[in-house]
Amino acid sequence: MLPDLIEAPPTVNVGFDFSLPHDLFTTLSLIVKSAWRDGFSDWVYEMAAGLSQAERVEIATLTPFLAEVVRGSDTPLAALPVTDRAWRELPAFQAYLAGQALDFYQGLVDRFVARLGDTLPEIDPSTPEGVRQLLYARLAAERATRGEGVAFFDADLAFALTQAPALVKGQLGDLLRRFGSAYLACLTREEPVFKQALAYHRRQSYRGDIDDIFAAVTGRALPANWHPAIDETTAVVFVPSPHIGPFFFIVTTGTRTFVSFNARTVGPARQAERATPEVVHLFPPLRALADETRLHILAQLQAGEQTQESLMVALGISQPAASRHLGLLERVGLLHVRRAMGVKYYSVNREGGRDVLRALDGLIA
Repeated sequence: MLPDLIEAPPTVNVGFDFSLPHDLFTTLSLIVKSAWRDGFSDWVYEMAAGLSQAERVEIATLTPFLAEVVRGSDTPLAALPVTDRAWRELPAFQAYLAGQALDFYQGLVDRFVARLGDTLPEIDPSTPEGVRQLLYARLAAERATRGEGVAFFDADLAFALTQAPALVKGQLGDLLRRFGSAYLACLTREEPVFKQALAYHRRQSYRGDIDDIFAAVTGRALPANWHPAIDETTAVVFVPSPHIGPFFFIVTTGTRTFVSFNARTVGPARQAERATPEVVHLFPPLRALADETRLHILAQLQAGEQTQESLMVALGISQPAASRHLGLLERVGLLHVRRAMGVKYYSVNREGGRDVLRALDGLIA
């Protein structure tokens, strides 16, 4: 005897919408991360390449403060009616920020400092000196992780911002004015992509719990550490991004959780083209391989493991370039790293390479 079919409604209120504050924050974050991560849209890398070193540092320093505008259960942005134009139009969002009193920006600073303090509990963030120590500790950690060739945030500017809410207001406003024209031009060009993604997903009847829906929309598993936050929210809003590639951002704003996901997983001439696991996992390694220097590194390692220094000599590349290329190949699973006496030894991860070939074979063979 066959069991009865059960058609259960979603266990969480799910919607699909465009949110300008979240898309703007996502886009600026991708520009910062493009220095060490592949897989974003070409526009992100072109935009980053057109910035001066000072501009990249400025964006890296100010974006965490913009993050505090859009995230947190207590952010004032959550009180805006969903019909407010600030959710959809850049000039309206800029006017919203410009119209806020300094208490609003003091709140941003307080949340930023509290989040910073959580990373190093042994340092007291309640004093200016403690905040300064936290910022420099974070900068040192980023340099150790990313290498010297990356445009890091400015610890001195970040400290000055934490001490003067008026400075946060002025600097954020100035950044959005200068970045706004390029962002709006791209937004206008990509409008058909947004509309198509929203129209497709709104037509679907997603059912089950949030894990099922998240996997159906993004092609990825919902990180387990996000379950408690989502359990406490009233709705999950999926926001299509034309730039995010196979990745996603999750941000809680008030009582809603916003998920930025790849808008390009719905093709222009087909009903649906969800991000299959093969596509999701292939994108980063294939993007990593689409670089002549990284291919030369893999070729050099065919003879056996080498240090970063020996690869620099063999290929005639700088330390920052070698660190960036090796770090990327390691992150996408194409290199093994062995540490001995404080030195890293790199070798080809053959099993990782075979995984890429198997996934690629499933798509084109």
